[in-house]
Amino acid sequence: MNPKEKYTKLLDSIATAQRPIVFINGCTHGDERVGLAVTQVFADVVPEQGTLLTNIANEQALEKGVRYINHDINRVGVGNEQGSYEEQLAFYLSAIAAQVDVFIDIHSTESSLRDAVIVDHLDQQTQRLIDSVQPSVALVMRVTEGNVLLSSAKAGIAFEYGNDADPAATQKIITDIKKILHAQGMLTDTDAAVVSETGHAPAVFIVEEEFPKDEGDQLDPQIANLQLVQKGQTVYRNAAGEAVPAEYDFFPVLFSQNGYKNIFGFVGRRVEQ
Repeated sequence: MNPKEKYTKLLDSIATAQRPIVFINGCTHGDERVGLAVTQVFADVVPEQGTLLTNIANEQALEKGVRYINHDINRVGVGNEQGSYEEQLAFYLSAIAAQVDVFIDIHSTESSLRDAVIVDHLDQQTQRLIDSVQPSVALVMRVTEGNVLLSSAKAGIAFEYGNDADPAATQKIITDIKKILHAQGMLTDTDAAVVSETGHAPAVFIVEEEFPKDEGDQLDPQIANLQLVQKGQTVYRNAAGEAVPAEYDFFPVLFSQNGYKNIFGFVGRRVEQ
């Protein structure tokens, strides 16, 4: 089914659906199969009120086992109705994100990061989502603001809990989506959606820059996600084996050797609570 046919029907159904509407989107990146596992769990869940929708975004990339075919859906903004396959997907998914009440995007990561949610911007509606999940870490990805599906959402959140091979990460995503559904009044089974009473606030990081990587660069093994890197500390060694120090203090975010082609990850700063 081409994107127009698939998503026009879906948008028509959303227009008359009972609210709140929660949309669970998996496989924005075709090589992140955790989204397939999570959406399969929720595909047959009937909420006590409202509408729960699940979706596999990049079906062609999933079939080929690659991140994307021509364009990263999460790097083309609101896309293009007449553009490439993935630009069309971004166009329709951005329209859906703008119309549903909660847009959930499922991802995996090759970095060491665990228990982190990602938001595009921080407002009252998004804060309520974070509060319902109570993650250890919340990343406000201003570096990609306007380019990702979450940018169009009334309230949007993405999960980055680990890699595809980690069943614990998959299960935690499932549990935390149930927390969101519980907070929306869509599931009231306390065994399925236990809302933590700890009331702890997550560590919040504002992410505004990429950290570039050239061919042959090797990340220093001492670099750990969300652990402060101080000015002068070795971040990586270049192709010639020379140590390259940090030019300023920063927190590494989604850093890994092979997670991205041209960057190690992102530069974050911690928000004091």
